[in-house]
Amino acid sequence: MADLIFGCTGASADRYAATPTLTFSLTISETSGVRVHAIALRCQIRIEPHRRRYTAVEARRLHDLFGDPSRWADTVKPIQLATVTTMVPSFTALTEVDVQVPCTYDLEVASARYLQGLDDGTIPLLLLFSGTVFVDTGGASPSSSSRGAPRPPTGCR
Repeated sequence: MADLIFGCTGASADRYAATPTLTFSLTISETSGVRVHAIALRCQIRIEPHRRRYTAVEARRLHDLFGDPSRWADTVKPIQLATVTTMVPSFTALTEVDVQVPCTYDLEVASARYLQGLDDGTIPLLLLFSGTVFVDTGGASPSSSSRGAPRPPTGCR
């Protein structure tokens, strides 16, 4: 069974995409020594607004989303940004892959309102991974697994 570790090494806007698109650069490490034939990867991306400080102006803009700042300890919760899929090609030990996140009109309403309420700064994100991993079983048919060892989620800024 594959033992995978995911890391987000960067995020950027794709200047040449047909629609507004964010690109997340991921590093995937396989630590048990098996060869990975492919990964059908699903990535859920959430904004974690409680990990950021806000100016008074931003707090006023975010009032409709989170309520009065005095209640933010109870009302500020993670916001779904997107869920995307990608295929990761064959690798041994380490690979890097880009995950494209189209920012289309139907982008989650709450995430769009949150992003529009900010002046600038860092937006803390949480990336959650799931999917199917196809590995080399040493001569037998490739095996697949949709679950791996539990790992903490990957953050990205």
